[in-house]
Amino acid sequence: MFPTLADVWGLVTNEAMMYGMPVLGSRYAGSVCDLITDHKNGWTFTPDNRMEMERAMRSALSTSAEELEEMGLAARRRAEKLTPEAFADSLVDALFQT
Repeated sequence: MFPTLADVWGLVTNEAMMYGMPVLGSRYAGSVCDLITDHKNGWTFTPDNRMEMERAMRSALSTSAEELEEMGLAARRRAEKLTPEAFADSLVDALFQT
């Protein structure tokens, strides 16, 4: 769980995903917003909204073992795309797009 109130990029998101773990993370973290798709490879929530946080936690805790495994595989597949080469390519594209 990553309940940050402000984080540009929390590496814990990448790390958990590389280990095949679905992420339960705050929408105030750039990594969560960019990498997590609700119910596909994790769950997102706004930590200063109690009802939303409870909803995400209940959803995570009630997910079957089989679904958690599928979500973990999806998380790992997404994280494996975060290579230095992919970063360099996206940086070049951003700097030199026409």
